[in-house]
Amino acid sequence: MSNPFFDATSSYNVVSVRWYVPCSVKYPRWSSIFRILSLELWIFLIISIMIVVISTTLVGRYSCTSDWQGFKTMTSSLVNLLAIILGVSMSTMPRTSSLRSLFVSWVCFSLAFSTVFQAFLTTFLIDFGYKTPIQNRDELFDSGIKLAYPPELHFIFENGYETEASKVQRNRANCPSFAVCLAWAKYQKEVSILITDF
Repeated sequence: MSNPFFDATSSYNVVSVRWYVPCSVKYPRWSSIFRILSLELWIFLIISIMIVVISTTLVGRYSCTSDWQGFKTMTSSLVNLLAIILGVSMSTMPRTSSLRSLFVSWVCFSLAFSTVFQAFLTTFLIDFGYKTPIQNRDELFDSGIKLAYPPELHFIFENGYETEASKVQRNRANCPSFAVCLAWAKYQKEVSILITDF
């Protein structure tokens, strides 16, 4: 139907195609204790405990006093040092000045560590936070999440960059239908969907 007052021109419809990713999910509550410190700090803590246990045992053995009985094995030294970290009383108090100075330095370290640890643990237990969401296409391909798109958009990857097409094909979800893929993306958050903004 023509309109006598207007002339038809070429109309353009801009369609953008985007990857829609699942929303970020909360961290499991049990993982909060491991997120308090980085991996390097956990390793540093374990190494420092081992060094102090060995030092305490050696100083206790060669002090030639009654301290030798309380710190003669690594197990008894470890129990006493862990008692300091946890803030409970030790089974044997050190008597010599060398052991006392070693224990005073360990008490200072433990006080600083336990203060930071308890503050972060309380924070993470109250609000354990969300996992970092996917921000760009590189993070999407590196995340390993399954990718799905309707068959009519397959031409994008035939004409696109070879590396991008291979990454999409490697992680492509084998859905029985695109409606099933949409359901997986909405409810199970296992799939990222490529769809138009319509």
